[in-house]
Amino acid sequence: MTMPKGMWEVEYYLTTEVRDINRSNINTLKQWLELEYGITDKWDIAIYQMWKFKNKRLENDSEYEGFKVRSRYRFGQKGQFMVDPLIYFEYIRDASNWHKPNVAEVKLILAKDKVIIPEINLLWDRHFRLRVKNSLFH
Repeated sequence: MTMPKGMWEVEYYLTTEVRDINRSNINTLKQWLELEYGITDKWDIAIYQMWKFKNKRLENDSEYEGFKVRSRYRFGQKGQFMVDPLIYFEYIRDASNWHKPNVAEVKLILAKDKVIIPEINLLWDRHFRLRVKNSLFH
């Protein structure tokens, strides 16, 4: 599904990574902040800001990991076709290493709700990933 036209949504993601204490004393918190907007009822866009915080035994460390821009376009209304088709585009910029390539990804997503059990959503996606030289975006 896509965000309805004119609607905003803010989401916050928190992932904790706790390493084996016998091998490493670093625990990591990854935080993402997403801002999503419905351009039309079938098309939305979102930007994600990503940070990483490392908790070490003697010090704490934080870094900006980068951002993602994501856009989705839904064809038709939910249930209009045998499956619900959606095109998904994502651009990822890793700020932890500016020499790493940019990543652009396009997906075709086909989904169907209530196939056998009402609570189940079946999803199939195929994606194409492209790595782009950074000099194009400086």
